Amino acid sequence: MSDLRLLERLRQWQDAPGERARDHVGTRVKSVVKHLQLLLNSRVGTTLMDGQFGLPDLSDLKVTYPDSVQDMEKTISRTIETYEPRLSQVDVNFVFQDDRTLRLFFRIDARLNMGEGDQDIILESSVDTYGKMTVRT
Repeated sequence: MSDLRLLERLRQWQDAPGERARDHVGTRVKSVVKHLQLLLNSRVGTTLMDGQFGLPDLSDLKVTYPDSVQDMEKTISRTIETYEPRLSQVDVNFVFQDDRTLRLFFRIDARLNMGEGDQDIILESSVDTYGKMTVRT
């Protein structure tokens, strides 16, 4: 059942009361990606429970591109390590910029904590000119 976040587990119990979720890599990865979408599209200072939750406005950093790429990598990595406990050893690397759309692409390498038999995973992420992040497997 630890594959899912608390609200996801509660929804699952409501939808299928007699069914228990199994520890499954695919289920956990899907839940992590969903949470990263929320996390990386939240701005610091906009969450009442934790004023540091989310990312600073990346559009400010994009103004100084390419000098700011390392800062963006570090900021994304630090945010994921702080707020997504199911991932460890997070390494974010800039891949390329799409000159047509001005979208920046990053690769996220991390260790998915499964208790026994942790898994290495690779996620793709991009940020558009408005600072909106997408994350996918």
